[in-house]
Amino acid sequence: MLYYLVRPLARLALKFWFRKIYRTHLDRVPRDKPVIFAVNHPTIFIEPCLLACYQPRALFFLTKGVLFKSPFVTVLKSLQMVPIYRKQDGGFGKRKSNVDTFDYCYQLFDQQGCTMIMPEGSSAQVKYLRPLTKGFARLAFGYYEESGNADIYIQPVGINYSDADAFRSEVAIGFGKPLHLERYIANYIKNPRIATQQLVEDLFQAMKTQVVHVPEEDLVLAEQLWLLYRNDLQRTVFPIVEEKEPLLKNEKAIGEKISLLPPDKKQALTIETNQYFKQLEKLGIKDQAIVSSEKGQLAYLLLFIIGFIPALFGFITNILPYLIGQGAGKLTNDVETRMSVVLGISFGAYLIYFASLLCYTICNATWVAISLVLLIPICGYLSLVYWEKWQEWLAIHAVSRVEAGEMLNLKTRRSLLVKQLTKLKKK
Repeated sequence: MLYYLVRPLARLALKFWFRKIYRTHLDRVPRDKPVIFAVNHPTIFIEPCLLACYQPRALFFLTKGVLFKSPFVTVLKSLQMVPIYRKQDGGFGKRKSNVDTFDYCYQLFDQQGCTMIMPEGSSAQVKYLRPLTKGFARLAFGYYEESGNADIYIQPVGINYSDADAFRSEVAIGFGKPLHLERYIANYIKNPRIATQQLVEDLFQAMKTQVVHVPEEDLVLAEQLWLLYRNDLQRTVFPIVEEKEPLLKNEKAIGEKISLLPPDKKQALTIETNQYFKQLEKLGIKDQAIVSSEKGQLAYLLLFIIGFIPALFGFITNILPYLIGQGAGKLTNDVETRMSVVLGISFGAYLIYFASLLCYTICNATWVAISLVLLIPICGYLSLVYWEKWQEWLAIHAVSRVEAGEMLNLKTRRSLLVKQLTKLKKK
């Protein structure tokens, strides 16, 4: 199926797209059992891509039924997408089609298969978990009623972006403790409505442990403090996928503890943080550069000299598909849709571009030319790293031009903020 062809290619594409992918508690995912993966929904389709690529089980995706229109139906089904209709997608007539969808899922569960559902019901680029719909519970209990088998798990998953609307951002994927349907059957037999509500509430709490949860009114302060925290981390280019719990755990703690601060302390912290970042903006420098300014410059120099030609080759030979994706992304103002479109179109364009170039070269050129074509993706990734290091070096160079007294003031302010940040993580 197309799913198994695209999956490894998408895994590589996501490693280009994200600078870091943090993954925690993958061991919690049940093996050899039917599973409903329940995931939060900040973007249109990046979450399904991440979950398909960075956990081992093959997934079938419950997808908005309105997308299943000719001529895309065959392609969507070959990617293991299954239509699900909401009330707003066409009323009762369309929702009757969900009977077939549920029957299909029941057959998957009989074969120890997995489905993925996003129980928030719609996408929203927020930093908190929204109320859940009951569709996943109906699916789970429906399977029990159909088969008499309650040995099925609901796996809570949280996907947290540093910036979902930015290329080369970071993402943390957290797997919560799975909920075993068998625990709810006794109550379901007595009162299906209460048991369903309990399952929804339990899943909400389980997903909440894996989702950074910050009210809108505290988001600006939280984003500023998260930036300070991330900039103090020791980062390496490789590995791209890391098994790190502290990042998600600490960012959750920072966001949630902000909300619990007394109003006067929160206001004081907000003022101090805003003043620090306004001073950075006034001087035209970045917080990351202050942290990196004390590091040696030799590594940068060697990278710029040795990597220039491969990076230039990688940039020239890889930029076209990305520009096509960016152009497509500009056609929508919907923040939840834009980067999904850019990623999807860029990925599709790159597959066509690279496959066409490789086929043409194999048929018409020498082994030297074929080898150069095969180097295109590798040099493309090198060009990304090269560009990021160049931007980092420019930012460090900007810091070196700041007057010594001003820099001492900035570092003192930052040190005091980091101390407060440390207290937030420990409370």
